[in-house]
Amino acid sequence: MTPADETAVLAMNRLAEQVTSPLDPARLADLFAVSDLKQVAELDGEVVGFVLAIADDKPFENQNYRWFKRWFTERAGHFIYIDRVIVSPACRGQGVGREFYAAVFDAACQSGIAHVCAEMNLEPPNRGSLQFHRALGFIEIGTRTAASGKRLSMQVCEVGEQNETA
Repeated sequence: MTPADETAVLAMNRLAEQVTSPLDPARLADLFAVSDLKQVAELDGEVVGFVLAIADDKPFENQNYRWFKRWFTERAGHFIYIDRVIVSPACRGQGVGREFYAAVFDAACQSGIAHVCAEMNLEPPNRGSLQFHRALGFIEIGTRTAASGKRLSMQVCEVGEQNETA
């Protein structure tokens, strides 16, 4: 991902706000600055997906990130947090998400990070995401209710324990 991808990334995010959160140019710039992994997937020169992931040592203001930071602080562990993965509807089921997650797990492994974290909506349900993460080997370690009223499943997967056939 480069700053030139901003327009496409913001447009994709707007289409997925129901299952993620709003993103404006300033927030994207903040995320870009702290992300350890920032990638786009392209098809015929067009962005069809993106991922942003942040290690636990960043000054990142996000309630879900802080929730994981507290959880891991109590257990003396380190993690990389997937802030968002979005794949265009036309490209879902074609392996783009799996490639993004492989990149996150690879980045974690190279950095000596033992866990990958993400949250999914329970209410309103994001069944596709819940199923995808379950198939990869993520397990729920808790739930939380966001300020927006969404109920979230807070999940983690150990690096090396993910199911690569998902």
